[in-house]
Amino acid sequence: MVRVGGPGGGTIGLLPVGGSSVNRPDRAGIHIELTTDHLDALYEELKARGVEFFEPPHEEPWERSMRAYDPDGYTVEFAEGRRGHRGVM
Repeated sequence: MVRVGGPGGGTIGLLPVGGSSVNRPDRAGIHIELTTDHLDALYEELKARGVEFFEPPHEEPWERSMRAYDPDGYTVEFAEGRRGHRGVM
């Protein structure tokens, strides 16, 4: 669960159907994307904290991004800038 928008904001949650019995292939079908203006700095900070990336920072036609699994096996993508800001979706 992530709280966004300060005290008056909301909560974004990622809750598996079926509780903790969801297997890794099913978890791979769930993807969350977070954005930052400083992708490389975030990569270095998270790597120093022990996060293992299966896709380090790289360029795509539509954005610069990186991907890792969270502790429960869900894919978390970090992208630089707003999605589609390069004019390609």
